[in-house]
Formats: sequence, C-alpha cells, structure tokens
Amino acid sequence: PWEWLNAGPETTIAAMDRIRFVRLVPTLRAVPPLTVVPPVRVLVAITDAVGGPLFQPRIEIGVVAAGLERPVYDLRVVEESRLDALLEALAWSPHIVHYVGHGGISGSTGNLLLHDSHDGTRWVPAMEFARLLPASVRLVCLSTCVSTENYEIGGLVRVAHCPPEFPLPTTIVNQYAVTDLAASAFWSEFYPRLASLEGCVLDAFHYARMSARAASPDTACWAGFSLVLRDGAERPLRFGTAGADQDERFAAELEAQWAARNANNLAIRMRTLQAGVQKHWEQTLAEEVARVESLERDSGD
Repeated sequence: PWEWLNAGPETTIAAMDRIRFVRLVPTLRAVPPLTVVPPVRVLVAITDAVGGPLFQPRIEIGVVAAGLERPVYDLRVVEESRLDALLEALAWSPHIVHYVGHGGISGSTGNLLLHDSHDGTRWVPAMEFARLLPASVRLVCLSTCVSTENYEIGGLVRVAHCPPEFPLPTTIVNQYAVTDLAASAFWSEFYPRLASLEGCVLDAFHYARMSARAASPDTACWAGFSLVLRDGAERPLRFGTAGADQDERFAAELEAQWAARNANNLAIRMRTLQAGVQKHWEQTLAEEVARVESLERDSGD
C-alpha cells in the first residue's frame, strides 16, 4: 500500500507527525461540516453473515466501543444485522455509522454482507448502502472483523473508494487484516481524539494510526487503516454547543450539504456534454455554487 512510501530506510512518510496521509475523492465543492451537540450518535452494526464459527460479537464490540464513552458519545449496537434491522436503526439518525463485518466483491462492485429476512446472506452494494444513509451520517467506518478471517476484505475497500457520484460520506476502512490489539489501540485513540479535536477526522485518524503502530510495532497493522476523504471534508462533523438557534442552524447546514452535493453531481455530469449544452449548464452550476456559498454563510460556516 501507499502507506509504505518512505524517505529513507527507517523513515515512513505516513508516520511523520507533520504529514497527513489519506486518500481523496476529489469534488468541486467541499460539503460544509454538520454541527452536532454531544452526545454524538454512533450506530455500530456487527454482522457475521458468512457464518464463521470463530466470529465472536463480544470481542468485536469491545474493540470498537472502547473509546465511545459518555457523555460525548451515545452508542447503539445492532448485532447480526439484517437489512431491515439496519434500516430501522438508521431511523435514529446517527452521525457516525460503524460497520464491523465481511466484505464481498461482485464484478467490480464492493459490497457489505448482511443478513436477509431469512438469515441468509444479503449483499449490499456501495450505491445501495450510500442511499440508505440518512443525511445526518457524516462519517462511515468499515472495520474488518478481528475474531475471524474476512470473507473478502477488498469489498470493504471498494465501497470506501467508490466514485464521487456515490453519496457516501468520508470513510475510514481496513484495507487488510489487523490484529485485535492494533484495532483496539486505533479505535481507543480515534474516538476520544475526534472529540478533543472537535470533529477533525484528518488529525484524529493520524494520531489513532500512530497509536496502533506503537501498540503493534512488529506488524504492518497500522497501515491497514485507510482514510478516504469524500465531500472534501476533513472535518465532516463540528462538535458544538446547544443554543437557541440550534434547530435553524442544523436545517441550514443540511440544506447547504445537499446543495454542495448537487453542485458536485452536476459538475460530474457536465463532463460528457457537448460544448453548447455544457455552456448552458455552466451557468446553472455557477448559480448553484452561489447558492451554496449563501447557505454556508447563513449556517455560520
């Protein structure tokens, strides 16, 4: 992986304190952060749709939940997730969705593996998963299971790296297997750091990866954690405080979020248009961008 680029035999670039090594899905407009008043709602979906006998849900939950402490976070866990159960849980409007389970690849598409209504396997492709997420979700974490071997971990990576027209937020993903020790060190550092840095995923991710490196120095597990910045958002969430304008600010930020995404989708579609049609839509896009900027000012960003 690119994480192993180095500036000398013992100088790994991604491990330098002044470097932030991430993957970026480019967009025309950055989506403004969503201001959240703690507790931040985190939905953890634990699933073993493959049915491996070594899968241990208690271990998987413990690895993720170590850093999710009250009063900063409000944690809900969905075990052995069926698609309908996940949909019901998403009605809670979480701010972070943390999936722990198997990935799969069909054709060139990444999938999450859930249960169907009859306890069979339900493959959920990236676009379907992205469309299931409510607008409140600004960070997705895709963790491989540590108590058993992943069915096809590349499926998680392909979900995280899906094209910009897929409405998926900024995502943290495991790109290869990690030990429970490294995973515990990473998440125990990440979530408290995210809170102390008031929602800056970029820095919280770096410090968490260095924590995993220190906890398991003889393995490459630290490089198995990958951050994919989508929506141009290094701070997808902004930890705020309650105020009289809280509801109005939330509504304005959601409107700005969707306006920015619409502008980005329009820019992508314009690339295939003929020159005359493209000129017409350039004007439309300019108007949409101006509206986004106005909404960002109204939301206090």
